[in-house]
Amino acid sequence: MGRRIITIISLIAFICGALVVITGCEDIALRNLLVDRILGWKSSVVLIGPVNEGTVAERTPLLEWEHAGGAVNYHIKIAETELLLADAEVLETEEPLYEMPGPVTIGDNYFWQVCAVSGEGETGEWSEVWNFSVIPSPTPVRLESTVIDTVSGGYNLMIKDNYAYVCANTAGLYIINISDPENPNVAKKLTTLPASDIEIQDNYAFINNEDDNLLHILDISNPENPVEKVMFPRTEGGTNYTCLFMDNLYCIGNDYVEIIDVSSILVPEYRETISPIDGDGGTGHLWDIEWDGLTNAVVSENLYGIHILSTEGLKSSLPIPGYGEYCQIDIKDGYAYAGSGSSGLKIVDISNPYFPTVAATYETEGSCLAANISGNFCFISDGNLMKIIDISDPVSPVEISSAEGLWCYDARGNYGFSVDYFNHTFYVIDLLPVP
Repeated sequence: MGRRIITIISLIAFICGALVVITGCEDIALRNLLVDRILGWKSSVVLIGPVNEGTVAERTPLLEWEHAGGAVNYHIKIAETELLLADAEVLETEEPLYEMPGPVTIGDNYFWQVCAVSGEGETGEWSEVWNFSVIPSPTPVRLESTVIDTVSGGYNLMIKDNYAYVCANTAGLYIINISDPENPNVAKKLTTLPASDIEIQDNYAFINNEDDNLLHILDISNPENPVEKVMFPRTEGGTNYTCLFMDNLYCIGNDYVEIIDVSSILVPEYRETISPIDGDGGTGHLWDIEWDGLTNAVVSENLYGIHILSTEGLKSSLPIPGYGEYCQIDIKDGYAYAGSGSSGLKIVDISNPYFPTVAATYETEGSCLAANISGNFCFISDGNLMKIIDISDPVSPVEISSAEGLWCYDARGNYGFSVDYFNHTFYVIDLLPVP
């Protein structure tokens, strides 16, 4: 007991002595240093990183800040919006850093702040709020354990819930369970249903093939046991790509777009054909079609550019110099992203469908034939490279990743999904691999 009293008296004497030194010190810098060493925990903690409004490409980001004098531990709050920080769980650490348990997800934003805690359990001021976003790694990799042989070249795929629907052309439709992206498995193969493109609405899949003139409609409420409900004879024959919106299925042919009313899914009706669609100097061969999210469809024509149309007919056409063959497009928030061959990636403002304009160009070294969007990221082909472009500002696209020999049709969370037409395979890409 006596030893404890002596310790307390010594501590009081130390503090009193320190206060005398501090108050009597004529050197202001020294006095401030002493105050900070003893009472620094009271002040707002100085954050170090990730830098405010910056980006990270890590599954478990590390938060860091400067040590506060007199602090024995720290409180941290992390939330997906600044508004949610007030009610966020208070985490604790003894060191001036904290590794998020993760894994975080590409596209997510995180807001965070820190305060110091003294030996007596008193908390200082909370720091300012910083935020960062998660982006794909500069070096995504193909997961070799995920490769699935699809026998024939794959044209396209679509993801719904935990399944990837892979169009394997003459080998049929593969339905692959991707609930564990690193260990996909074939849930069902429909080998008697040639498939070159697929659209999904609710629990129905609409499948076309370029070699027949039938639209196949499947009930996929149970993905592992799909049931064909309708075989609808198409008026204009086979097709490569389709898009579905406003209860209409738009199917492209050589120089036409056939529109099928699917408002009553099990009783589809032919509506009309918009033809010819052939830009001056183009091949008259249409390749891809996408919905703009409103009332229009955007069509890609080989060696020409794009056309915009609706059920009202053709609204406008935009020739793009250097536009290549087999160029795919995608659309987000009033902009069409068109792989344009030797012209690179063209970002076209289609907010006025009657007067589309090229808003920006991302130059590529090789031929850019495809563009697919997931969140704020556009996956493009650049010769034999897959590049990931940040399009959060559409008029100022920024490259963040590049990988040789890969392609991504769609992405979910930290994984991309693809079909390799030439090697007849489906595979998964880890977009945020552990170093």
